[in-house]
Amino acid sequence: MKITVERSGGIAGMTRTWTVQAMTTSDRSHWRPIVEACPWDAVPDSRQIQDGQPDLFIYSIRAGEHRATLPERAVTGPWRVLVDTARAAAEDSPHGSARGGFRT
Repeated sequence: MKITVERSGGIAGMTRTWTVQAMTTSDRSHWRPIVEACPWDAVPDSRQIQDGQPDLFIYSIRAGEHRATLPERAVTGPWRVLVDTARAAAEDSPHGSARGGFRT
């Protein structure tokens, strides 16, 4: 299972991406409950995301077949666990990658 978290926006308009590959059975056993805890069916309509708030961070999250785009204020509970765990794993693991920079 491939898990990708992309954070874009903010004052500087930078995009950061964290990707993790759950390649082994052990990895998948670790990630599956974290991914399944997220309310994928309750993601807000993408037209509501900006909601008149400039410099807002937007998170695009992909995990296997799941997709979600969330404003930072919605990244709470299981979403926050998924984002933070993916970020830490991507920065610390040979099976993950982290990159960032300005999007042009």
